[in-house]
Amino acid sequence: MVLLLAWVLLIYKNELPQVLSFFGGTRFVPIVCSVTYLIIGILMFYIWPTIQNGIYAVGELVRNSGYAGTFLYGLIKEP
Repeated sequence: MVLLLAWVLLIYKNELPQVLSFFGGTRFVPIVCSVTYLIIGILMFYIWPTIQNGIYAVGELVRNSGYAGTFLYGLIKEP
């Protein structure tokens, strides 16, 4: 999250026009972050079910594999 915030701030570091200068500087950060994370939230609504199905599939594989599944769980859990 912080890396994305830093990336967004580097992109929008340019000066704003005089009309919008009130929203420049530190006020601009929450505005850009709100819009950026709103878009990310909408994208995750569509992307996350696929990731969740993968997590469930790995869980079923571990559960149905007996001792090999226990070993696989240990490999996944401990880096």
